[in-house]
Amino acid sequence: MTGELKAVDSNTLTGFGMTFKQVAPYVFRSTNEYNIFLHFTMNSGQVEKVSMMTSDFLPLANNMKWFTVFSTIAVIFCVIYIVVSIIVFIINSIRNRKKTVQRTQLWKFNITLNLAGVAAIINFALLAYRALNYASYASLKLHFWINYIYIAVIGVCIIMILKLWGKTTSTKMQKISYILSTITAVLLIVLIIGWELYK
Repeated sequence: MTGELKAVDSNTLTGFGMTFKQVAPYVFRSTNEYNIFLHFTMNSGQVEKVSMMTSDFLPLANNMKWFTVFSTIAVIFCVIYIVVSIIVFIINSIRNRKKTVQRTQLWKFNITLNLAGVAAIINFALLAYRALNYASYASLKLHFWINYIYIAVIGVCIIMILKLWGKTTSTKMQKISYILSTITAVLLIVLIIGWELYK
């Protein structure tokens, strides 16, 4: 999660929807009933980290601020595209349930990209929910391994799509679908690596 702490005066901070008052040097306590403590670790006059009982907050570098904006746009795009593509797949499957439809290998790898994307997004959501509810680090390792598996599956699918691209006859709409699925999968990998959701 990200947030912003602002100094109101020399003894008061606001952030995360709360107000904090200084109770000792570099130690602040929330003024609400939760009594949350923030401890500031300083280095050469700069904030190195802000610690709570359960976690540490690190200053966000300027390039990470841009990455946060990129991440928001990327997540919205990925979720919308994957949901729409899965809905289209279900509708087509229902329409063609009485027909014999030949599915190409390229199509199969494409649908694998999208189904893996659903699994990755669900895994992101569970990881975020559990981390924000202070699950132990050891219990979160399962989510990191799922992300490793996702990256491996996507790598195989993209290699096979590139290999089969010129060997399979596809419509223009199918090609657009394959390209968008690949872009979506790569964006999700960038988010996993950028936000270090693997360690």
